[in-house]
Amino acid sequence: MAKFFIPVLAFLIGLWVYVVLQEQNKNNTSTTENQLVKTVEEYVKIRDSIIKSPKYSNFKEVTFNKISVMLPSYLDTTSSLSTSAYLQHENLKKEFYFLLYTSTTSEYTSIEDFYNATLDGIKNAVTSYRIIDTSYKKINNYNVYRADITGIFFNGYDSLPLKYNILVALIGDTYYDITQWTLVNNIEQNEEDLNIIMSSFLYKPNIEEIRSELNSSSFLDLFK
Repeated sequence: MAKFFIPVLAFLIGLWVYVVLQEQNKNNTSTTENQLVKTVEEYVKIRDSIIKSPKYSNFKEVTFNKISVMLPSYLDTTSSLSTSAYLQHENLKKEFYFLLYTSTTSEYTSIEDFYNATLDGIKNAVTSYRIIDTSYKKINNYNVYRADITGIFFNGYDSLPLKYNILVALIGDTYYDITQWTLVNNIEQNEEDLNIIMSSFLYKPNIEEIRSELNSSSFLDLFK
């Protein structure tokens, strides 16, 4: 009798332990997901408060896929600046122009290659090409390359001294390139808005992505 009872008892104890552990895992998963939902809700509230802040009172949020950027409300949508840009905005009176390009990691071997290709694109379009400032830093938790460039662009009628700002970032398997420019003579009146655009560049994840990346600390760092 004892020989039969002991294995059964061991089995029942093991089954009880398994059920308890499963319930704990279920509760832990539920708690984690609830925390993530709360995190996303907080993220949205913070983002909304930023958008509605006085700093952005004359700005509008423009999105492409999950990329968000704040643009001055006086910039109009256009299709005349580039045949390959996904976002194009301009203000002819202010001589203020904005482009957003994307490329995949299959097209470039590294973010450095994409960055250099972006610089080459400007270099080939102007004369007196000069890089006046470069940086490699974090903006909204992503490593990005920044550069300020000056050059002379000939539009067929006049030679125009321009200042370019570029931002290049790698997010997932996609490269993003913001290129914006204005006349050198207009820098003083446009510089603040140019800087706000660059600092507002943001990736907007959704709850499904967060749930699928529970083990990715770098992804969750987005919300810190």
